[in-house]
Amino acid sequence: MALNLLAGGSRFDVQHRDALGNIVFGRLIGMKEGNPSHIVPIHRLFRTPQRSNVDAGSIIYAPDGEKFLLSMAPTFFLQGGHQVRTFAATLLDKSVFVKRAPTSTDAMTGLSVRGTMTYLTMFDAFIEPGVLKYDKTTHISLPHQAYKVYSAFTLQVNDVLNDKYTVTKVDIVAGICLSEITT
Repeated sequence: MALNLLAGGSRFDVQHRDALGNIVFGRLIGMKEGNPSHIVPIHRLFRTPQRSNVDAGSIIYAPDGEKFLLSMAPTFFLQGGHQVRTFAATLLDKSVFVKRAPTSTDAMTGLSVRGTMTYLTMFDAFIEPGVLKYDKTTHISLPHQAYKVYSAFTLQVNDVLNDKYTVTKVDIVAGICLSEITT
C-alpha cells in the first residue's frame, strides 16, 4: 500500500466520505447502550488518524450510506505510538427544513423588525424525544413537547423547523449545534 493511511496503518483502512465528498479514512466502532450522562448522544465512535481532515461538527457518510455527526475529539496514543482522534458519532436520521424571518432595524424607531418567514435550507439532524418538565406551582412533572436537535447547521432562536417546531434555545456544545425546539 503506497499510502500509509496517514500513519494509522490498517486500523483506518475503511473509506468514508465527508459532506464535501472528500475521502476520510477511519473506523466506526459500535457502542453498547449510551451513557445518559453524555451531553451528545453517542451511537458510534469514529476513530481516525490525527492528521485526518475531519473535526468536531463534520458529517461523515459510512460506506452503507448512514450519516454521522462528529463531536468531541480528544487525542490519544495507541500501541506503536500512532496518534489518533476518537469522535463521538451521532446518527443523523432526519432531514429537516428550516425557515427564518430576516430582521432589520426600523430607521424611524430604531427597533428591530422581523420580516416574513422564508425557506432557508434543509439539513440533517438527530432529534431526541421530548423531556419532562417540572411545574413548580403544582409540584408535578408534566410532559412538555420539547425536543433536542443535534446538527452541524447552526440554528437561531425563533427559527421554524418543518413548519411545526420553533427553536427556543441554541447552544454550541462539543463542536456541534444543540437546540431545543417546541411545538
